[in-house]
Amino acid sequence: MEVAKTKRKINQKAINEFLLLLDLFLKTNASDKELSEKTGISSSTVGRRLVDEELMGMAFPSKSDEEIHEMYLKIKELRQRNLAQAKVLGGQNSILNNVFLKDEIGKFSGSSKLNLQIFSKNKDYQNKILWHIAHTFSLHPDTLGHLFGMDSSKIRQILIETRPEFTRAHEFLCQYDITNQEIAKKEFIDFYYQFLTAVKNNDARHKKELLNYLTDADYITLKKQRVGVNPYDITINELKTMLRHHLKYALTYRSIETYYGINRYAYRSFLEKYLKEENNETLKQRYNALSSYNFDFRGDFNVRRF
Repeated sequence: MEVAKTKRKINQKAINEFLLLLDLFLKTNASDKELSEKTGISSSTVGRRLVDEELMGMAFPSKSDEEIHEMYLKIKELRQRNLAQAKVLGGQNSILNNVFLKDEIGKFSGSSKLNLQIFSKNKDYQNKILWHIAHTFSLHPDTLGHLFGMDSSKIRQILIETRPEFTRAHEFLCQYDITNQEIAKKEFIDFYYQFLTAVKNNDARHKKELLNYLTDADYITLKKQRVGVNPYDITINELKTMLRHHLKYALTYRSIETYYGINRYAYRSFLEKYLKEENNETLKQRYNALSSYNFDFRGDFNVRRF
């Protein structure tokens, strides 16, 4: 006679701990001890939670047993790899050199080194992409050097020589504390992960959307779309694109007015309202840094700080 398996009672606290630990583990690749320090959960409990297959099933009830088991095996594999790496590196594990891929249903599919070659094999194009990465995500040369395993002085040279006409943007990036670099790194790693997944899945449409965001394509498109538009009208998506452009190139309000045909006072009014309502301290920090950086920028009118 076959005996029916009994499942343990759902423990919401354990599920919440597992989800928290899983998210931190995938984002930071931290050891059990590091996860314990970050969450206050004992290291022994951390180890149990991350390899509890039944708990995974409770946390992701919509997934099949096969999917849960594959997730369990992948997490176990990554933890074993970390343990082996820790013996060599003295426990210094970091997501900075490894980005773990996850597909649409949450399966984990290995790791890939941060490498500019995923964008192109052409060295000149790689240098342009590096410039856009630095200025789009406010990543300092030292941070980029750590991410890509390159010498920071070499990166500074690449940034200057690749687009020498944008010295203001480069000075702003290197001389001012634009944003918390840990936050900037996480934002870029998320972008890199999305692009790597698009490459892996041969998703040309998503790759193009991501490259448009990274390069100047979105700004050029918006400029064309705003021809003949009332200079006092602006949508929220237009405002977000203009603000990215504004911060990336350390532009003045007058430059935004000239490029997009938006009245700079109207732009300022919309922007102040948006920053006040938007719960994004990093964005506000970048805006405030630019306000301090450029006299012309401040000279347009009295800039409000956030």
